[in-house]
Amino acid sequence: MKRNKTVQIAAIAVTALVLSLTATTSASAATAKVNGACKTVGEKSGTLTCTQSGTKKVWKTTVVPAAIKSWLKDCNNQLSVVIGYGAGGATDIWARLLAKYIETETGAKVNVTNTPGAGGSLGINKVMSSKRNACTLGNVNLPSALQYLRPTSSVTYTKESLNLIATTGFSANVIVVHADSKYNTVKDLVDDMKANAGRIKAGSDGPGSDDAIAYYDLAQKTGTTFTQVVTDGSAAKVAALLSKQVDFFGGSITGVKANIDNKQFKALCVFSDVKSKFLPTTPTCKEAGYDVISTNMWSLFTSQGVLESRRQAIEDMLLKIAANTTYIADNDKLAIEVRPFTSDALSEEWTRQAVLYKSIISKL
Repeated sequence: MKRNKTVQIAAIAVTALVLSLTATTSASAATAKVNGACKTVGEKSGTLTCTQSGTKKVWKTTVVPAAIKSWLKDCNNQLSVVIGYGAGGATDIWARLLAKYIETETGAKVNVTNTPGAGGSLGINKVMSSKRNACTLGNVNLPSALQYLRPTSSVTYTKESLNLIATTGFSANVIVVHADSKYNTVKDLVDDMKANAGRIKAGSDGPGSDDAIAYYDLAQKTGTTFTQVVTDGSAAKVAALLSKQVDFFGGSITGVKANIDNKQFKALCVFSDVKSKFLPTTPTCKEAGYDVISTNMWSLFTSQGVLESRRQAIEDMLLKIAANTTYIADNDKLAIEVRPFTSDALSEEWTRQAVLYKSIISKL
């Protein structure tokens, strides 16, 4: 008799727990609104889905709204995505894959154009001067976009002058050398930079770019000096290393994975706090004794003055694409991690990185 009573009490407790969890979920769904906080990724509420965005979980629409139709009508069913880096580089690879999915989602023709120069700022300026209709979208990378914070920078934009949309792509940077280089570890490279101060050449996107900032940090922490050779993006850095015009460079894993796989380059260490799933046998620079972090966040933005309903519709579309398992698999093939950030989460991350960026350049 006591055993049956114990079983009944246990059953009642389990039922209460299930009802409690159901009530919590239902309460969350009942208050669902676009960009509002939610609790469980994948939870549904009408046309909304609970979506991870940076460190937060927010409600996002799962359908492309009517604002997209109005947007495309103004654009004659054609969109332009301006990339501030050369064709064939990591940013370009990410953007062209995303463009294909935007075409599928909207039915519009998406033209990706390259305007390389000044660490991506030429492309940013081109978009800022475009019509306020969101027919021209641009790419903005963190932390490279932070170069306007340098006291000697000639960049005219700021965070506030950009109309941020969303992030879908992420990639850590990696130090690579030519396959027949005498450097087999990052320690070999650092030791040689100490022995030959200023003579070792590193490929760079420019004085305020992500790789340049990583170089400054590495030089400070190792007491070394070396020469930066400025190029127009990762594709140009690859060409420079293949022809041995530079001794090494730090670049996105996405832009050099094929060269590593083809035994053209050797990867010395990854500028990340955790190992990359795309280079599982390559140590992090921190593991090798050099605590330097350098990653890329690839995002889209448009000019200020665009209708908020239209900007929000584009953001929702990008987050929908980022949740597509086929899109994720296609990114994996290109060594790109899909890490969606809403415009709000991107803005917060921008502010956080700006603090770190300024702390580094203040020591230069």
